Amino acid sequence: MVWLQHRIFQNGSKVDKDTEISITVNQFNETKSAIANINIKSLTGYTEQYDEDGGLIDPGTVTLKVTVNDEQVEQKIVSKASTNEAVKFDGSGNVEIKVFIDGNRKATKTINLNSQTTVSID
Repeated sequence: MVWLQHRIFQNGSKVDKDTEISITVNQFNETKSAIANINIKSLTGYTEQYDEDGGLIDPGTVTLKVTVNDEQVEQKIVSKASTNEAVKFDGSGNVEIKVFIDGNRKATKTINLNSQTTVSID
C-alpha cells in the first residue's frame, strides 16, 4: 500500500497540458494477521511412554508462552504430546517470534508478514 506524502498543488486546481507533476509517496507495512503453528512434542523432545499393560502414560503438560517482537501474544497450558498449537497474532513487516516452554526459550524465528502469514515452529 502506498500513501501520498506530499503534493505541490491544491484540490481542484488545474495544470497546463504536458506540465510535469512531482508526487512523493511513502510506502509502509500493512498490519496483517498471522498464525504460528507450534510443535510442542518436537520442542520438548517428548516421546510416548507406555505402562506394563501397554497403556499410554499421560504425557503431562507444559506452559507455552509466545512473544512477537518481545510482546507476549499467548500463554497457556498445553500437552507435551501436542504437535500443532496454533497461535494467532498481528504484526507488520519483519517480526521475531519467540517460543518459551516452562520459561525456557526453545525457538526463535523471524518472518516477513508482507510475504508470509503462517509459520511452523518445531
